[in-house]
Amino acid sequence: MAAARGLAGKLPAGWEVVLYSEENHFVFTPLLTEVVGASINPLHCVWPLREMVSGISYRTVPVVGLDLDAREVIYEERDGELRRDRWDHLVLTPGLAAYLDILPGLATHGWPLKVLGDALVLRNRLIGQLERAEVERDSAKRRRLLSFAVIGGGFTGAEVAGSMADLLKEASRYYERVDPGEISVHVVEMAPHILASLPESLSTFAERKMRQRGIDIRCGVKVEYVSGEGLHLEGGELIRATTVVAAVGNKMQPLLEDSDLPRERNRLEVTPEMRVEGFSDIWALGDCAAVPNAREDGEISPPTAQYASRQGKLLAKNLRAAIAGREPRPFDYRPQGMFAAIGHRNAVGEVFGWKLSGFLAWFLWHGVYWGKMPTFTRKVQIALDWAINYLFRPDIVEIATLTTQRRGRVREEEFLRLAGEAPELKELPVRDLMSRPVLTLEPEVRLGDAIRRCRKARTQALPVVDGEGKMVGICTRSDLYRAIRSLRPLDTPVRDLMSRPVVTLRADSPLEEAVHAARDNDVRRLVVVEDGAPDRPVGMLSPFDVLGWLSRDRTPEEVAERLGVPLR
Repeated sequence: MAAARGLAGKLPAGWEVVLYSEENHFVFTPLLTEVVGASINPLHCVWPLREMVSGISYRTVPVVGLDLDAREVIYEERDGELRRDRWDHLVLTPGLAAYLDILPGLATHGWPLKVLGDALVLRNRLIGQLERAEVERDSAKRRRLLSFAVIGGGFTGAEVAGSMADLLKEASRYYERVDPGEISVHVVEMAPHILASLPESLSTFAERKMRQRGIDIRCGVKVEYVSGEGLHLEGGELIRATTVVAAVGNKMQPLLEDSDLPRERNRLEVTPEMRVEGFSDIWALGDCAAVPNAREDGEISPPTAQYASRQGKLLAKNLRAAIAGREPRPFDYRPQGMFAAIGHRNAVGEVFGWKLSGFLAWFLWHGVYWGKMPTFTRKVQIALDWAINYLFRPDIVEIATLTTQRRGRVREEEFLRLAGEAPELKELPVRDLMSRPVLTLEPEVRLGDAIRRCRKARTQALPVVDGEGKMVGICTRSDLYRAIRSLRPLDTPVRDLMSRPVVTLRADSPLEEAVHAARDNDVRRLVVVEDGAPDRPVGMLSPFDVLGWLSRDRTPEEVAERLGVPLR
């Protein structure tokens, strides 16, 4: 957006600036943790693109490819047709994608925090767990529901952990059965300290303040894999957590990964002027580009908004200079400082060499970001949000996305609950009940093919696995119905439709545990995995699997009698 602003209305006659984005809004990423903690209205951290920059053209479409030889952008229209636009200069700013395959089981069980939808879904998850804990009479099961973990102790990890703890502790006052002491929030970081890019004194202050709030911080430890039970650490220790937030791991966007552009690790290789190496007409900036900083002896700029916004302003000047036949300038920037809000009106930061902590740092953190709001309207809205949050308790509305059901819903969950209470089934291992082999989908499968496969398999859900057989999501009939209602093109890949995280269960778990997992997560079909391989499905469990086991050599009357319910 900074680059677009620097180009709008400043190019010679006959030039056009076109911005491609799959969404029609800009997300102010630093405020996503505030959305998770219910400190601000979710809509107040996004802005319509057309309101931010006028005088340019917009394409609200996904870009699916780059034809470097023809110098054309390939994008997908709403009707599913592929279109091409030719460029004279191309600016790449897609950022980085979440790398959930960095740990086994993280793609299946982790909750990423990259876009507004991630923050909103995670906020709903926190409040939903409080609601489930309120109706749970067993204290051990309540503790399990109220266990949360964050992998990564960087800026995002520390801020989201602080926001989560604040929301959960404050909101628990509204729940009679929820004891704040039953809520646990863990942060696991491989480095010796959280917020490692800040001076050690500030990191130590942050750790002390967060521990005082009841947040368990583990530094210098490694997570081996993630399962439905929580984090399995190196050495065999288990940190129990039903909600695991992934605040670690980035990778190159598929659009760039599939191109022939030069790269340095997971970022594009660019000159100090931000031209992609070997190309005079392709530029890149922000998280997706390894931009050398002349002010810091050519060190690569870190992937933060502070650097990206300055790069955008300079790139616009460099592109205008290139069009006019002048030499572009290298990126040269001295960082002003860094802040991290750690919860309970505390923050740490360093500004122009000054170390700040506590309430003053928290106040300045808000002031800095408030000043960066792109419109006056948002400045007023954000200020009111923060004032209300300061004076009153957080909003605990669980935002429902359900629509009116036109047909009655089969009470499958009721059947599963009754089966789980039957004495002969209660302790029966899931592997004796589950259906196998597991039918799966690949992320590249198109919507039309997915519908046909589900109908042919007569199943309600299919795990989505990558080329190595690792589960990356699940595609349910509900996902397909939503896609159809939204008029998504039939060649939309499953990766854009699937649900995650996936609720899984170990094959040796008793049916009673499956019932709790289904109820706690509001699902009726569970993916079964082997212990130690949380991202490799070996079976599926649904009420029909239990019914099939019960009905072997039995009449409907006998099945009803075993469950202790009248035959209907």
